[in-house]
Amino acid sequence: GLFNQLKYIMAQQAPHMSTRVLARIIRGPRNAYFRWSIQRALSSIDHVLASYPKSGRTWLRYILSYYFVLAFGLDCSLDLHQMFSVLPNLDWDADQGLPAFVSGPAIGLVPLLAVTHERPRLFRNHDVPAIYMTRDIRDVLVSSYFHATRHKRDFQGDIDAFIRDRSRGLHHVA
Repeated sequence: GLFNQLKYIMAQQAPHMSTRVLARIIRGPRNAYFRWSIQRALSSIDHVLASYPKSGRTWLRYILSYYFVLAFGLDCSLDLHQMFSVLPNLDWDADQGLPAFVSGPAIGLVPLLAVTHERPRLFRNHDVPAIYMTRDIRDVLVSSYFHATRHKRDFQGDIDAFIRDRSRGLHHVA
C-alpha cells in the first residue's frame, strides 16, 4: 500500500531526508491532486473519524490516543502534539498528518484511524469504516465564537452578531 511505499522511500531511498521534507514533496495543495492522493491512501487506512469543526474532535482524539498508548503499550509520552503520531490527520502534514503516524511509535501496532474534517462523501466509495462525529449546533456556534474571538481574534462583536454572520454563524453551519 501507500504507507509501505512511503516507509520504503524513507528507509531506503532517502534515509537522510526528514519526514517533514518528504511530506512537503508528496503533499501538494488542496486540489485534485490532494483528493486523489488521499483516495489512494484510504486503501491503507483502517478507520476514519470525521467531524464538523468545533465538535470536540481534539478531545476525543486525545482520549483515544491515550487509550491506544495504554492498550498497545506504546513507548511515548502523550501530549496534544504527540497524539498525532498515534491518531494522525487525513492529510500529508509532516507533524500532524499521515507521515507523523508512519514515523511514529504506533506504526504496525495500532490500527490506523485517520482524523479529518472532510465530509464523508470523500471516502464513501471505499471499504473504510467511518465514524462521523456530531455535536449540538448551539455548542458548535458557542465554541466557534470563542475560537474566533479569543484564539484567532478575527471577529469583533457579540455572540448574537456572530450567529447572524453569514460566513461563520448559523447560516454557515446549518
